[in-house]
Amino acid sequence: MRAGIRSRGIRRGLTRREVAQTAVQIGDRERLEAASFRRLAAELGVTPMAVHHHVSDRDGLHAEMLAALMDDFDVFAGIDPGLPWTERLRAALLSIHAFNRRHPVLAELLLTTAPRPPAVFRTTERLIGLLLEAGFPPQTAVEVARIVIHQQDGLLLLEAGSARAAHTSDAAARQAELRLLELPASEFPKVVAFAHQISRLDLDQWRDVAADITVRGLTALLAALNGERTEA
Repeated sequence: MRAGIRSRGIRRGLTRREVAQTAVQIGDRERLEAASFRRLAAELGVTPMAVHHHVSDRDGLHAEMLAALMDDFDVFAGIDPGLPWTERLRAALLSIHAFNRRHPVLAELLLTTAPRPPAVFRTTERLIGLLLEAGFPPQTAVEVARIVIHQQDGLLLLEAGSARAAHTSDAAARQAELRLLELPASEFPKVVAFAHQISRLDLDQWRDVAADITVRGLTALLAALNGERTEA
């Protein structure tokens, strides 16, 4: 038997966090399904049983991956607390996008049934706090924070898919455009006319437009709640 194989087992010093971080790296490069126990064992140089020693099942692994991703993420890190709430919110949204770009596996993890570690709720906590500070009523602050987070999850899924398909994006976009151009122009005149733009996804532009819609919309909502008039 080869020495490399004999030495595999419950490696001294292997930790649950190391297993989770390795799974995140695999998931970010490929997909969540690629981070199997056998794949992790191969990457870490141990047996699958050694991986199971730290995480017993897929839900456990996914929960540990979420913790590894979110434990050190603070949506307001590096943002000047003296800025107006609207500017802090805009900066926070851009921070979320940047984080999602670095970790496309997060989108898939949030669709699993894995238990959510406490760190997952830090962004909700921070957003509710900002909205309360801005003057939103408590119930509205909670509802708005949840809506904003779900909106970000949707963009996250788009970003994750785009990040992995970057090498085929031009061909895929062209195929999508051709499918749109096959639609009957009499029934879908605008779709056909703008087929080129519709079939191409500019994530940076989407990010900026989405942030602008969110901030402007919440500014108008707060003004309405306060009985103020906003410019049309």
